[in-house]
Amino acid sequence: METATDALTTKVQAEKLGYFSDEFVKLFARSEKRMFPIINRGTWARVYAVRQILTRFLAQYEGSTKVNILSLGAGYDSSYFWLKRAHPDIDSKLDYIEIDFSHVVKRKATIIKDKAVLRELIAFRATPRSATLAAHDIEADGYKLFESDVRDGAIIMEKLRSMSVQPELPTLVLTECLLIYMRSDETRAVLDWTMDYFGREGHIAFLNYEMINPDDQFGRMMLENLEQRGC
Repeated sequence: METATDALTTKVQAEKLGYFSDEFVKLFARSEKRMFPIINRGTWARVYAVRQILTRFLAQYEGSTKVNILSLGAGYDSSYFWLKRAHPDIDSKLDYIEIDFSHVVKRKATIIKDKAVLRELIAFRATPRSATLAAHDIEADGYKLFESDVRDGAIIMEKLRSMSVQPELPTLVLTECLLIYMRSDETRAVLDWTMDYFGREGHIAFLNYEMINPDDQFGRMMLENLEQRGC
């Protein structure tokens, strides 16, 4: 949960300073914290890169009936709400699926339901929920948020099937600063189950955003952060 909070804190500060625009990110934060300029610049690069790929992916498959975006270790990311504000009818063209640990999902779902500006962007269903979901998970038209360890492929695939997430649709799998915290065999397991579910019938693309240069100033800060986490 600490890494999810860290990412949120940096985004809130960078957005406040005008590095990018996002009216939703601060709604998930409990507090604010000043960051070094290099962290703000790194956060801008992360947000800009991810938004560019999301936008290009949607444009690439504009003619498709629908597409999937699967965010693993989503934390308190607000990309779905940013997309929904820009494209109010996007739910008919997109299933945006977020997965994270139980404590993260529970808090995020609570905030979404408590904040009117977020709640009103979710097309909650009147029909019964999937029996595989926890009480705080969200299953809505265009947006799904549920708890799981991203390494538990069998459990995740069961939940995806129960929510009728279509594997034959073009799918973008998004991992932001996630795989670096895993062993190589765990990373392979994540790649395997995403391919098993989405890659057999449809087109699948991966966006993996990680720190790649441990020797510059930003990289050294990231290494210190990893060491503090015991990684």
